[in-house]
Amino acid sequence: MSAWTDYVELGFLDFWFRNQAFGKPAGLEVSWHTQSPTDSGSLANEIDLTGGARLAINFPDTVGRSVTNTGTFTIPSSAASGTVTHWALHRTDLAGQMLCYAQLTAPIAPTIGVPITIDPSAMTWTWPDNDVFTDYVVSNWLNHILAVSTATAPTAWRHSLHNGDPAQSGANEFVGGSYGDIAITFNAAAGAAGDFSEVTNAADLNYTGLAASDTPIAWWGVWDQTKTNFLAKSDQADQVVGDGDNATAAAGTLSLQAA
Repeated sequence: MSAWTDYVELGFLDFWFRNQAFGKPAGLEVSWHTQSPTDSGSLANEIDLTGGARLAINFPDTVGRSVTNTGTFTIPSSAASGTVTHWALHRTDLAGQMLCYAQLTAPIAPTIGVPITIDPSAMTWTWPDNDVFTDYVVSNWLNHILAVSTATAPTAWRHSLHNGDPAQSGANEFVGGSYGDIAITFNAAAGAAGDFSEVTNAADLNYTGLAASDTPIAWWGVWDQTKTNFLAKSDQADQVVGDGDNATAAAGTLSLQAA
């Protein structure tokens, strides 16, 4: 199973929900490890299988939540021995910053001078589906950091209320009374307890004049500035509302989490 470094998790949240730049990598290269690099992207247990520079790798664009290498990856002649349990991807610019890592399905015990081949299906990177970030966001992000296309971050955000699962499109949004989606801004992405990163709402959110016909508030969502693309959603404890009721979320109480 693939895992993403803190660098990527924080960059993802700041890019999509704060319009902070995350430059597209100039290229990608592979590293090999005898232990997990962990989310910190540690190189303490990297093993040099090539006897020099890391090998480059390329991925095609995807329309889903995964990118997969399209061909067999070959290390022509192993230059080191030692059991390899993990591998990782780095950007070739920015001092080779690690993006993601994964445990090999089966450890590799290389023999010096003997080629190593990795099946394409074993080189897949998947963004976890935690029922928060939509396929639109994930697909564009994976293409931006690993594949061909370049993503464009929103410049502002809208917050919405839903009485059922918004799914991928922002469905089940409130419609009655004085309801209308409202602007939302987010605090800088930060690490949180439980090994995940998050952004939280930077200011109080206030809805007025809700309608009983829309009850309950079961989910909330986030859109881009034109409400063209639905970006994220969060399930919450149902809050029943009556005609004319107000609803408030204090600053820092709404969280979008990447892990």
